[in-house]
Amino acid sequence: MRSIRTPPSPDSIVRSYPTSQGQRRRWYIVGGAVFLLLLGYFSLREHEAGPGVKSAWSHAHASSSWTFDPERDQRNLGLSDDQCDAAFPGLYAELERARDFHASRGGINSSQIAIWMNEPTLFAHAQVRVLLYNGNLHIVGDKLGYARRERIGSALSNLYRAISAVPDPRQLPNIEFTLDTLDDPNPRTGRREGRTVWAWDRHISDEETWVMPDFDGWSYVGGSVKGGVTGYNSFRDQIADIESALEEEGEAVGGAWEAKTPKALWRGTIDLGNADAPHSRADLVKAAEGKSWSDVRGEHFVRQVDHCRWQYLIHTEGFAWGGRLRYLTHCYSASIIPWPLHFVAHFYPLLQPSGPEQNFIPVKNDWSDLDAKMTSLTSESSTSSNPNSAKAIAARSSAMFRDRYLTPAAEACYLRRMVKLYAEVQNFEPQLWKTAKDEDGATTNVPRGYDWEWYMFQEPCHAAPDEKAKQSDMIFEQP
Repeated sequence: MRSIRTPPSPDSIVRSYPTSQGQRRRWYIVGGAVFLLLLGYFSLREHEAGPGVKSAWSHAHASSSWTFDPERDQRNLGLSDDQCDAAFPGLYAELERARDFHASRGGINSSQIAIWMNEPTLFAHAQVRVLLYNGNLHIVGDKLGYARRERIGSALSNLYRAISAVPDPRQLPNIEFTLDTLDDPNPRTGRREGRTVWAWDRHISDEETWVMPDFDGWSYVGGSVKGGVTGYNSFRDQIADIESALEEEGEAVGGAWEAKTPKALWRGTIDLGNADAPHSRADLVKAAEGKSWSDVRGEHFVRQVDHCRWQYLIHTEGFAWGGRLRYLTHCYSASIIPWPLHFVAHFYPLLQPSGPEQNFIPVKNDWSDLDAKMTSLTSESSTSSNPNSAKAIAARSSAMFRDRYLTPAAEACYLRRMVKLYAEVQNFEPQLWKTAKDEDGATTNVPRGYDWEWYMFQEPCHAAPDEKAKQSDMIFEQP
């Protein structure tokens, strides 16, 4: 039978503490030794975990000497705010613009985020009203329209991942917003005054819209088979393999750049344009026809990853912004862009058309200087020692975008910052609960909408974009 130990008296506890200066000194030494042993233990655990894997303590208290390493950190979705600032100092310009614009107008009211019905455009705007509450995503409104579930699923999965990557998502503010899935979310013709949405892009005249990373940062579902773009991480891995093979192939003559076809590549739908440039693609084909530097045509499909086998890659806008530019900047190739662009994506403030940080080749919107510029570029010595050479521009582009600002880590930082800056100008307090009557007629509290985890897997979760979607049918909205 175990004996019951008599607890010590308060007097004996007091007397057990060291009273002399020598005793106190011995306790300090012992305490310091224990601290150093614990510090060594946790350092060893972190070292054993491998490069890029940090303990929770070091993650939350990053050293001021920490720097972003693309190889180690490109898929670290849980960088701290300080690490995000250190790694991507120029990333948040578009968010700060939106925050400042809405602050100058008194903030965002709940009426501004109501789902828009009967839009004056060719295709109906598929929209979802989203609630982030206590670190959880909820869908509190849903409307049919063009490219509804493929884009909603990709974009909000990316947001869900960014939220889930931090140690405690409950520390993020509660916000409520509407996501519009159409390319031009707030068209100039028939624009609803004050309407505020999250979207992939905005027209340069549209200051109300908040621009988030487009759905391609998760997966391009609509073109996954034909385009060769499945998951975004897989796409990036394929690019790395192609560029590595080109590096080996061109080793004897300089490297990957020299192994690429010295022409300008473009493929796409020719009869596609927008109000600012309705015939831009047709004009491009005409400007490039018969030129020695040209590999421009509408047919003869080229997989997106294989674009990296050309030295020059031409970007075009489409119905609105062009999603291809994200992919083109992943190649160690020089992007050619009609400048200025009419629509803004989240990373466009980082595009530099001139100067020591130039990272693309600008041409006129009507392509009138394309031939002269390409003739000059393909005839000059494209050595990396020449800061104005196409090869140097390609190197700066891939370092800026592929290796830093378009990494999954950067987009996670952007999305979390978007939540925080949006909350700064949100004039209302989002609510999770609403009152309803049960079967017995009694009033009770029920949550609004549906949890993201449930909503995501409801039919039709894998539907292709409906190019004939013209209806404005509301499935539900719970304001």
